[in-house]
Amino acid sequence: MSDDKNAGSMRVSTRRSAQTFFLLVIGMVSIVACVAWTERASAASPKNTVIANIAVGQIPQEVVVSPDNNSVYVTNDLSNTVSVINAQTDVVEKTISVGKSPYGLAISSDGSTLYVSQDTSPGAVTVIDLAHGDSQKTITGINPYPLGIDLSPDGTQLWVAAGNIFRVSTANNQVLGSVTVPGGCASLAFTPDGNKVYASGNAGGRFGVITVVSTATGTVTKTIPVSSNAFEPAAFAMRGQRAYALVDVGLNTLTGVLLVINTATDTVIKRIRLGLEAGDRPALLPHTPYLYLPIFVPSAVTLFDTKTKTLIGDGFTCPSGAYDVAIAPSGARAYVTDELANSVTVIRIQ
Repeated sequence: MSDDKNAGSMRVSTRRSAQTFFLLVIGMVSIVACVAWTERASAASPKNTVIANIAVGQIPQEVVVSPDNNSVYVTNDLSNTVSVINAQTDVVEKTISVGKSPYGLAISSDGSTLYVSQDTSPGAVTVIDLAHGDSQKTITGINPYPLGIDLSPDGTQLWVAAGNIFRVSTANNQVLGSVTVPGGCASLAFTPDGNKVYASGNAGGRFGVITVVSTATGTVTKTIPVSSNAFEPAAFAMRGQRAYALVDVGLNTLTGVLLVINTATDTVIKRIRLGLEAGDRPALLPHTPYLYLPIFVPSAVTLFDTKTKTLIGDGFTCPSGAYDVAIAPSGARAYVTDELANSVTVIRIQ
């Protein structure tokens, strides 16, 4: 579809480059605004300490942590690589060459297989066998410019956002079929029970809706309005019967909006304007009510209390262009891709 490549380019460096010139000026002004985020001070909120900034490839995008907490994987869009960070030493221990424009990441529950979407034409997903020398296979037969990917909770299927949604068997890496998403999609996530997939949708040439898909029937069951001025696809964090969707809205000036969605009813129960330009994917801190939100300008991460539904501001700053957040399953570390600094920020959480 004609919007596919546009969707891809919006979510990599070209989507941000026009604003890079203004980072210093806007950043100084916006740092003052950060103070206003603190709607309440929580004595129980986590203490976040930046302990490392790790150089990776050019234009890092998504980041995931292995289930054993020992390895961190980062896609580098312009370097055509995946950086492998040793989580014990905070050093890049390996760089894996993959296909052109790697973007999305998903890792199997046993940590043996890494899936990497390739934002290129023809569309492809690279499958890296981490357990056997990083050997690779390629999933083909999907639309050009795939971006977001996610594994079903039972691990049997990989769903790929590439205009429509493509369902892939993880047993043989074969495409099982596709789900037509009106207007297309570029980002998706399973609900924890595996019964639904939430996908960003494109309405009228802009990413104005979230599409809900039944995994049992492979059909769209509902669309949830986001904004007529949504600039890019929403990215999701999921827990229980809540979906947290982060999206930038606006025309000349972007501002992040966080939507809290009840996945039982597929309705928005809270909409929070951040007042600052957001990054991409948020992450939930295990066993706590805290959601980590990347802020692209000024480059930082702030916290949202999912229990009280308030921004608490107990976050940290990053070098330049905070984009994607991943938290180790242990809850002891957070990792943030710094898109404009070609680095990953490592945070100790206490």
